Amino acid sequence: MSVDPIQEDLRAWHEAGDRRRGDRALDALYREWRPRVRRFLASPSPEEVEEWLHEAMEALCLPAPGQRPRALLVDDEGSPAAWRRTVLRNFLVDRSRRWGRRRHAEQALGEGLEPAEEKARWRARRGGPAAAADLGLTEPRPAPPPPPAGPPDLDLGLRRAEVLARLPALAVRRRVVLALALGADPSPWAEALARELGEPPEAVLARMEAARSDPAPPGEGLPDMAVRVCWPDPPLAKAREAARKALERAVEDLRRSVGGDA
Repeated sequence: MSVDPIQEDLRAWHEAGDRRRGDRALDALYREWRPRVRRFLASPSPEEVEEWLHEAMEALCLPAPGQRPRALLVDDEGSPAAWRRTVLRNFLVDRSRRWGRRRHAEQALGEGLEPAEEKARWRARRGGPAAAADLGLTEPRPAPPPPPAGPPDLDLGLRRAEVLARLPALAVRRRVVLALALGADPSPWAEALARELGEPPEAVLARMEAARSDPAPPGEGLPDMAVRVCWPDPPLAKAREAARKALERAVEDLRRSVGGDA
C-alpha cells in the first residue's frame, strides 16, 4: 500500500509528539478539506466555510489527552484518504442536523410553542414516532392539515404512496428532486445520482442528509441544500432554475404515466 503523507504525519504527531509534522498534517488537511466543506454547504460565504472547517479540524484532528485523532486511521487496513472523507462527512452531516434542530427550536420558540410540542413536531418532521403523549397538550387543538401529495400543480388524482411508487421510472435527477419536494427519502438513488455526477456516493448521501435535515416550510419551494443535491457545482441561480425545470418535467412525466395507465 502506498504511503499517505497526512496519515504518517498525524501518526508522528500523535505517537512521537512531533509538532512540526503535526503542523504539516494540519496544513495539508486544511487544503484537502476546504473544498469539500464548501461543496457540502452549497454556496456558503467564506466566513461560513472557515467556521465549519475550523470546527471540523478541531473535532477530528485535536484529540483529548490519551485519545487518537479521529482523522487518523486506526490501523493500516484500508485507505487513509477514504477514512478521512468518511469522518469529515459524518462530522458535517451531524453538525448540519444539530443546526437544523436548533433552528427548528428557535422558530418554535418564536411561535410560542411549548418545548414538548416542539420536540414532537421535530420528531414527526424527521420521520420518527410522534406519540400523543409527547405532545404535552393541556387542551384540545385542531389537527394539522395532512401533507400535500406533491407540489402544488401535481394534481394527478394519486395518493402520496402512489406517487412515490412511480418515482423509480423517472430520470434520476427528476426522481430525486421530486422526492425532496415531497419530503421523501431520496437515498435509495444516491448511487445512481453519484454515477451521473461522477462523484463518490458518500458525497451525494451527505448532501441528501443535509437537505432532509433542513426542509423548506410548505409553499416556499426547495431550499438551497435540496437544490445542491443534484446540482452541486453551478452558480446557485442556475442550480435553482435547473431544479425548477426538473421538478416540472418530473410532474409532466408522472402525468404521462398516469395517462398511459388509463
